[in-house]
Amino acid sequence: MLKYSKTISILVVLVFVFASSAFAFSQNKFEILGKEISGIKQNNKSALIAKVNGQEIYEADIDKDIIRGKILDSRISKKQALERKIRYLVVVQEAKEQNLVPSDETVHSFIEDLRKRISEDEVASREFASYLKGIGLTEEEYFESHFEGYKEKLTYGNLMHKIRDKAEGSHEEKNLEFEVHVDTLVNNAEIEIVENLN
Repeated sequence: MLKYSKTISILVVLVFVFASSAFAFSQNKFEILGKEISGIKQNNKSALIAKVNGQEIYEADIDKDIIRGKILDSRISKKQALERKIRYLVVVQEAKEQNLVPSDETVHSFIEDLRKRISEDEVASREFASYLKGIGLTEEEYFESHFEGYKEKLTYGNLMHKIRDKAEGSHEEKNLEFEVHVDTLVNNAEIEIVENLN
């Protein structure tokens, strides 16, 4: 009986240690990603790899996208990240041409709503705090430094919704209509690949 109790005690301790390690890893995952992003931002010597209608894409832009993908457990190559970046940029450029850029007030409202949703979700709040620790910014500094990025993402979203709202059919058919539109934008764009990525 004593042997049985000792075995159970050891198992309980091992389970606790494993669970604690897993929790710590998930916490550290976001801090580590934050540090990786911060390291890229501090590296100003980034190679020019492409131009899309004159807009430059640097290797650091692609590296940041790859690291951000890790947050979603998405593993992509540099070549795939560049292709996604090109598709993203042509949509943003088209949206700007169509005057679909949101006002600063709209962006501020979006950010405040996002901050509220993060603060109301215990897991998201903890992970975001860990990420902020990794990049070495306060919450205020983070949102201030990412204002233009959120504005660009909302600009992208405005064109996407405009195309999807005009399309008829199911959700999948509307998504396909948007993807076909993006394909057309890419095909009509002036794209110069300066450095080939593998």
